[in-house]
Amino acid sequence: MIRNLKDIKPNIHEDTFVADTASVIGDVTLEEGVSIWYSTVLRGDIENIYIGRYSNI
Repeated sequence: MIRNLKDIKPNIHEDTFVADTASVIGDVTLEEGVSIWYSTVLRGDIENIYIGRYSNI
């Protein structure tokens, strides 16, 4: 699930994998080659979250 938080939307590179059961919400940046695996929650509501190239979460 990829969701905006108010007027802030995630910035996700086109070469990124986000599993069906993962949640990416708000001020989150996912660079090239990132994998966000099952049941992961990235919630950028108070601070931003930046995941660099080729990281696996």
